[in-house]
Amino acid sequence: MNLLSFLLKTFLTKEAITILAKKTGISKDLIRKLLPVVIPVLIKYLTTNASSGEGAQSLLGALNQHTSKRTMAQQIEDADEVDGEKIIHHILGKDNDRVVKELSTRSGVSSAQMIKLLALLAPALLSGLSAASGSAAQAKPANDLSSLMSMFGGAAAAQQQPSPSLGSSLLGSLFGLGGTKPQAAAPAESYSSLSMNSTPATESSLGNLSGLLGAIAGANNSQNQVQESALNGSDLLALLAKLAK
Repeated sequence: MNLLSFLLKTFLTKEAITILAKKTGISKDLIRKLLPVVIPVLIKYLTTNASSGEGAQSLLGALNQHTSKRTMAQQIEDADEVDGEKIIHHILGKDNDRVVKELSTRSGVSSAQMIKLLALLAPALLSGLSAASGSAAQAKPANDLSSLMSMFGGAAAAQQQPSPSLGSSLLGSLFGLGGTKPQAAAPAESYSSLSMNSTPATESSLGNLSGLLGAIAGANNSQNQVQESALNGSDLLALLAKLAK
């Protein structure tokens, strides 16, 4: 089980989706379709940031501050949205507004709702990554995070949800499209606002999600396509495990 699978199965529980829907006003069905797109985008940007020494140290500092072992649903319920927005802004750096716009436009979700969704996910995302990187640093297989599933409430979801695959019709074809390469976020004092007008969310634009990741963080040509390991978290865990030693 890779990092992406672990995160999706802990976020895609009935409880977590219900809380996200209640807090954002986005339908449960749409959230189920959005998370397998949003999480790989964040993983890719986190990997880019951690590729520089300063970015890696900043991320390690953030992970040391987000070590909750509660279920993802509980963490989302009690999430500090102001802190969450700061985390997302740091992860996405100068691409923050563009990424939010792409996500909201392509999914039919308003910018305000998308910002809220990302802010609710951010603290829990860091706590999940903190636990996963700790497991990897202890010389446990970095691609097997099954032992963490029950801790974060994902055991039931693992039985109900198919394992996400980057070869799927959604994610498998995204990063071959044109777009700009994500840039590492600028150094900030804290890893940990934004306000946009809200418009009614619809599901009419879901068909456009097939080009979303490519538009956000895709490569310029087929020879420079983003590697699967940068999307599923393998590269990120390897970087963090190396730094922790």
